[in-house]
Amino acid sequence: MKNKKYIIVGVDPGITTGLCAIDLDGKILKLYSSKKMGFEKIVGWINEVGVPIVIACDVEVPPQLIKKLSMQLKTKIYHPPHDLKVGEKQRITEDIPTKDDHQRDACAAALFAFKKYQSLFKKVDSFLKKIGKEEKGDEVKKKLLFREAKNIKDALKEKVEEVNLQKKKRVKHLEKENEATVLRKEITYLRNKLDEIKTELKKEKGKNRELREKLSLKKSNKELLQLADKRKSVISSLEEKILKMKIEISKLREELQRKNEEERILKKYDCYIIREINNLSEKEAEKIKDEFGDVILVKNLTLPSKSVAHLLKKQHINIIIYEKGKKLADKLTKDGFTLINSKEIKIQEKNNIKFVLKEEVEKAIKSAEIVEKIIEEYRSKRH
Repeated sequence: MKNKKYIIVGVDPGITTGLCAIDLDGKILKLYSSKKMGFEKIVGWINEVGVPIVIACDVEVPPQLIKKLSMQLKTKIYHPPHDLKVGEKQRITEDIPTKDDHQRDACAAALFAFKKYQSLFKKVDSFLKKIGKEEKGDEVKKKLLFREAKNIKDALKEKVEEVNLQKKKRVKHLEKENEATVLRKEITYLRNKLDEIKTELKKEKGKNRELREKLSLKKSNKELLQLADKRKSVISSLEEKILKMKIEISKLREELQRKNEEERILKKYDCYIIREINNLSEKEAEKIKDEFGDVILVKNLTLPSKSVAHLLKKQHINIIIYEKGKKLADKLTKDGFTLINSKEIKIQEKNNIKFVLKEEVEKAIKSAEIVEKIIEEYRSKRH
């Protein structure tokens, strides 16, 4: 995998699937088309050619297959601002030998995606040539494309913290038990701190008793009275700290209990844990800012702000199940999310934890794909 290039892949879904892979210099690497090409075969073909960073299509609304591939391969999605016309596709591919219209359409999608990023890629190539680091071109382009760096110089830096953060996220996504381990450590730490504060409080109370005894003998001693007031304040502060820590430990225990239950569910079922929010407002998005790779259930679908949409994509939350707001589903689909109506999928619940089987999600996506294929075939016949 290390020697493989980063690639942009154009996909033309349908009964006959067209595929085209180009590198980040716009060079055609491979073209292919085949009837009844399964999802796994498409993924295998792409991974054999290179490391995909963009999946492209030739229509404004990305088909379900495009979104599914992007989700599986962790890529960006390119879709044109309008459905590409036959003339547009013919012009951009006129010097490229394609075997059929499916290869042509896939090739056009990849090249239009390349055109979108071409000016950025040229800047990178020009800058790196000046400093003699052309070999880092693809890596820098990829970082800028995924906003992993602010600029070219930033992309050239070795960001240990960022690498560690991404590693933590991958581990969190694949092994939920680590969350429970972190919580257990946090609880142990807080318990130890609580014991320390209790010991300190015990000492302060002992000193306070001694002062009261002295005061009973010397009632008019102002210095002792001031010291007693100070001790009283310290004791009150320590008692407040103990109360706060007990509340924090209680919350962590509840969270740990939930994580343990999630672990049991994930071990027993091949599923996604569902996080529930009321809508896609910034306030509600705060509830899922630390989640990664799960499915969200939105009670009342709303259009998210750019920051919320960015957060969802950053956390690899690509599947949105919604109860209300069907009219907005198409708009969110254009942004690369997979939208599923809650009535079309079986949501399960155990001990107040909702989850959905991965096969149920696949069925829902496949069902939507079939509808889109019928529409696509109908459109192609009209042309």
